[in-house]
Amino acid sequence: MNGMKRHIPAMAVTAAGVLLAAAAGAGPVSAEPISAKFDGIYEGSRQLIAPLSGRECEAPSRYTIEIRNGLISGKAVPDGVRDAAEYAVKGFVTSDGFFTGTHEAETVERTLIQGRIDGQKMVGGLFTKGENCAWIVKLDKA
Repeated sequence: MNGMKRHIPAMAVTAAGVLLAAAAGAGPVSAEPISAKFDGIYEGSRQLIAPLSGRECEAPSRYTIEIRNGLISGKAVPDGVRDAAEYAVKGFVTSDGFFTGTHEAETVERTLIQGRIDGQKMVGGLFTKGENCAWIVKLDKA
């Protein structure tokens, strides 16, 4: 960079901390077994973390997730995007409430989603490598 220091805005550092905290809160998936303890329907959305994301990242998406016998299935639909592809969400939940899974559509690379369920809240992080997009996903048990 020709001897010049790169300046990273404080907001980007803060947003990075939020995403890392969400992911760190989830931690690595534990060795605990898959559990039906958190079964139910969860609804909510994802919010883009702009300082960590490129300009081509999609608008927020609405999520409807069902957990049955510890297995996650559901969909995400981008808000305000006409004829947008739905994203399939699949994964599992451990007895400690940690979840991991994938988020994908036909035309989009499979993306890892991880997080934790605490009480009635399901919170996770989602990051796409190719597009450099980062989101926080927040869902409430219906």
